[in-house]
Amino acid sequence: MKLRGLLPPVITPFRDGRVDGDSIARLVDWCAPHLDGLVVAGSTGEAPSMTLAERLQTVEFFSRAMRGRLELVIGVADTSLENIRELMRAGDAAGAAGYLVPLPFYFKHTPETITGFYREISGYTDREIIVYDNPYTTKTVLSVNDYLRIRDVRGNIRHVKITDTAVAKVDAAKAVTDMILLSGDDGVMHQQVLRGCEGAVTAAPQVFPQECRAWFDAAREGDLPGSTRRFAKLLPFVSELMIGADEYPAVTKWALRRRGVIASDEIRPPIAGLSEFRRRVLEHVLELVVG
Repeated sequence: MKLRGLLPPVITPFRDGRVDGDSIARLVDWCAPHLDGLVVAGSTGEAPSMTLAERLQTVEFFSRAMRGRLELVIGVADTSLENIRELMRAGDAAGAAGYLVPLPFYFKHTPETITGFYREISGYTDREIIVYDNPYTTKTVLSVNDYLRIRDVRGNIRHVKITDTAVAKVDAAKAVTDMILLSGDDGVMHQQVLRGCEGAVTAAPQVFPQECRAWFDAAREGDLPGSTRRFAKLLPFVSELMIGADEYPAVTKWALRRRGVIASDEIRPPIAGLSEFRRRVLEHVLELVVG
């Protein structure tokens, strides 16, 4: 299976400290008419702040709500191979199309540990493995040559999510590999898609699914004036997302609650909730995008 299109890393709604299954159902209904898939239990979903049991429960809630309307991709960021194996086992049973897999954080990596890690985890499933090139969280910058070495490890490694904001990396990867490239950063997703990324795993589409669909389709069709005009309308919100990278889930949750999709914008420590000033600014930003 080849994963393309708009596949946002969705938030995990919480209410009174628990995963909110009712809000998950509403979020899926909100996204389903316009998007292609959802990435569940990733960093935007605050998975690093959740127990393994909560992550498994979140996968179950999303899978049940999706009912085959969207491709299910599961984030499996972890330093424990056994936790990754258990998440993949549950994901396979839930009908997951693939897994978003960054290198384990904390550890320093070498070319040998990088290929060894992907060789190990890609053997846990026959579903697609999306290599998550995210220097911010892994402290490791993957090169295009790393992509090639990882791709050759096993046949189910065919996708890369590029969160590295060096947009020329898309050009370099397109020149030497047929791997499916996915944009991973809201701030540069327009440039990345225009340069050849076949999908976007970014937060904004879950907040503005219809508007992002129009932008993405225009960009993939090579409509530079139309896609630029549509992306420019999203920019005020994208700019707010990118202020303080670790506020990303809080901004996304606030916007979804304000749009009536989820019941609460409750956030898990260590991420802090938004200040009253940020909320007032976001009120005006939301009006600009949807007004």
